Amino acid sequence: MVQTRTSKSILNSVVALLFYLGNIAITIYSRPVFLKSLGTEVQGLRSTLGTMLSTMSLAELGLGAAIAYALYRPLHEKDRATISDIISLQGWFYRKVALVVTAGAIILLCFFPYIFSKKPMISTPMWYAYATFLVLFFQMIIGYLVNYRSIIFNADQRGYRLTMNIQGFYIGKNVLQIAVLYFLPNPYVYYLLLEVVVTILGVWVLERMIRKDYPWLESKIKDGPILVKKYPEVLSKTKQIFVHKIGEIGLHTVTPLTLYAYTSLPVVTSYDNYMILVSNLGLIVGSFLNSIVAGIGSLVAERNKDKIMRFFWEYLALKNYLATIVTFAIYCFASHLIPLWLGIDKGIPLADGIVFWIALNAFFSISRGPLDSFLGAKGMYSDVWAPIAETALNVVFSITLGYFFGISGAIAGLILALFLIVMVWKSIYLFRMGFGLSPWTYWYNYLKYPLIMVGTIALTDYLIDFFKVDFSTLYYFFLHGGFIGISYIFVLTLVYFMFSNGFRTLAHRLWELFWLQTKQRWIK
Repeated sequence: MVQTRTSKSILNSVVALLFYLGNIAITIYSRPVFLKSLGTEVQGLRSTLGTMLSTMSLAELGLGAAIAYALYRPLHEKDRATISDIISLQGWFYRKVALVVTAGAIILLCFFPYIFSKKPMISTPMWYAYATFLVLFFQMIIGYLVNYRSIIFNADQRGYRLTMNIQGFYIGKNVLQIAVLYFLPNPYVYYLLLEVVVTILGVWVLERMIRKDYPWLESKIKDGPILVKKYPEVLSKTKQIFVHKIGEIGLHTVTPLTLYAYTSLPVVTSYDNYMILVSNLGLIVGSFLNSIVAGIGSLVAERNKDKIMRFFWEYLALKNYLATIVTFAIYCFASHLIPLWLGIDKGIPLADGIVFWIALNAFFSISRGPLDSFLGAKGMYSDVWAPIAETALNVVFSITLGYFFGISGAIAGLILALFLIVMVWKSIYLFRMGFGLSPWTYWYNYLKYPLIMVGTIALTDYLIDFFKVDFSTLYYFFLHGGFIGISYIFVLTLVYFMFSNGFRTLAHRLWELFWLQTKQRWIK
């Protein structure tokens, strides 16, 4: 059966979502087991070492996205020679990154006796630090030296193959690690050993997959210096994307610091509880939609403007639809769930005004996706000033508004910076430079979505208060919350059908695809 771009995107999305939910379930279950068996010190040690290695991996920022962009067109045109060249160029670059990371790791290891000589580490054997670091370093370096070729599956809309094979191993690893923690003495040795074994198995599985799916793929790393000159755009895009990524890191680093300056520690803890929910809901949406990005790259490479614009409006509608559901869940349910989840003494709800700004920030953060995805697919990263300006505006607005309005003002400052740079500038940049259209076309189609979001959520929240819905226990929370949630999604879907042409077109296309697949199965 021939797979269309849409059917590939759906398959990738469903598989990614299922495995992500499976990983969440195992993580929730394994965390208390890990803490009970090994203690909080080992967990803190792993987090600290992971942060150190993540910092060293900044040398790679931008390269993966630049390579994915460079692959879209040759994959669409089935130009195997160019695909092999670009993968070879990636391997050559990653060898350089691996050398930098290795040098940094050796230097860092020399300072371990000083870093981990503080009192909290006394009860933890020193070899834990060395062994944990070396295992995490091994996993990272394997990615640079061998597993980098996996990018071809995602760029070719076959990410589901990676997810089903590689992620299956990692879920199995987590189950075995839980068993090790339960039943074996000195379990951390076996815990780390499983990390190494599964990493090696992952390399073997990936190698088999590449030989089966892309037997013609050649990685000629030694030709790197020649390929850099042959494909100069990869290096220039990497530099541009690097600035964008650094800007994102700066934005995410500055925001918590700004918030903490205007509130007390108990309020900060409560804010973090909400952000855990926001983060996980965002990741669920991301796991479902991220696989569509490769389809957008393939679509842009096709250079059919009518099809590109039709899908843009469909994707915009879908992204805002899901963003509205997440915003609804945060605003209407989070303050009821957190005390039930963490206990009344630890899960203190925030004021409704603060929750409103948290939910609004979640909406804009998710709904920005179509702009970012299409700019990336077109390789439009030359506005390197934009992420720097976004971070600077965030600092100025958050400090100013936070001074007058506290934590609500600080979050509002973040939203204002995001709105000006992302929703305003990036829409102008994409539509004028990318699509050759007026940005008013975007605004005319976009503005109805936040209005629908505010209107439907305000009405639902009013009805919840009017009928004094009971959320006092987990049973009532899931019973009443489930009924309200399903009803809200049903009404929201009807509203989107009424007011969003992109949503209607997408629904029609999905129905046609479903009917075609069903018809083909009946014929067989």
